[in-house]
Amino acid sequence: MAVLDRRDEVSQKIADEVRGEATLRGLLGSLSAINRSNATAPGVIRAFSMLNAESLVEGHPAWAWFQARYATIHARMVGQLQALVVLGEVRADVDLGGVVQECLAMMDGLQLQWLRFPEGLDLVARFDEYLAHLEVSIRAR
Repeated sequence: MAVLDRRDEVSQKIADEVRGEATLRGLLGSLSAINRSNATAPGVIRAFSMLNAESLVEGHPAWAWFQARYATIHARMVGQLQALVVLGEVRADVDLGGVVQECLAMMDGLQLQWLRFPEGLDLVARFDEYLAHLEVSIRAR
């Protein structure tokens, strides 16, 4: 769990450094930067993915850690998106919680596919393409 805590600390530092101003591009850029960093550490991503799946079993010692992690990330990202709605960067009719769930699912799912088929999936390019589509779909016009 300490390794995963450290991974999240590094990811948060990367996100904070990249985000800069409170803009949609900054938020999506921070997600891209985290994903790029993840792509350099397949062993850590493998351990994270395996523990994440294993922790779904009732009574697993990592259950609470993953529950808290996803709840914290979800709340933080929804808050950031809400601020972008107020700033006029994100449309007010966007399901912000759904967008966050989608982002996390895309990141986690692509990482699993990348671990399984590293030669058949460009993790960085595919996630960046997703973020580009997301930006177009939620940006206020």
